[in-house]
Amino acid sequence: MKTIGNVIKIMDGFGVKLSIDNVRKLEIKGIVMTTRNAKNRYREFTDEQFKQTIRNLLLYYFNTPVDVIKKNDSVEMASRISKIRKAVKDIVQK
Repeated sequence: MKTIGNVIKIMDGFGVKLSIDNVRKLEIKGIVMTTRNAKNRYREFTDEQFKQTIRNLLLYYFNTPVDVIKKNDSVEMASRISKIRKAVKDIVQK
């Protein structure tokens, strides 16, 4: 199982600085998906939750509206990701 610390580390690798409090606030908004460990009550992520959380956080930090992220519409998500890739490509080429 992965933890909030793993999320923070991955996002740091992308240049996005997060604190535990940031992650918890975004969990309340519905962007971060976690599971509670029955023994210690810590927040943990299944592999699928972890992938979805990283994707959602990246979209959120690229100014994708929360309601679009929460809807999880594959067509809308693909469109947003395509626009982000194009923007990054354009920046790198200049």
